Amino acid sequence: MSKYQFTFIDSFKKEYKELKKRNIDLDNDFENFINEFDHLKGDVVIGTKGAKKIRMRGKNRGKSGAYRIYYYFVLDDKVFLLRMFKKSDIEDVSFKELFEISKIVNSIKESYK
Repeated sequence: MSKYQFTFIDSFKKEYKELKKRNIDLDNDFENFINEFDHLKGDVVIGTKGAKKIRMRGKNRGKSGAYRIYYYFVLDDKVFLLRMFKKSDIEDVSFKELFEISKIVNSIKESYK
């Protein structure tokens, strides 16, 4: 059981659903990720107003078969999951996508003022 409260942004849900079609173990991999999650891990992504990206291991997969998850951490335990993609599908997100992530983070920040 995780000590965090996770909120799944619509774009994250859509990407997860698409990835699940290609990986029957995704639910188990994701459950492990959630249980092991630590908001101190991950790198801040420049241009996103504070979102971080973190690697999620896939069962029996190397680094290139792993997933990248973009998230934003608020207060003590709230984590917003913003994006998810397979590293082998997308090396990095585009400037346009970073801008979209920054708008989402901005709106999260506004709601917690």
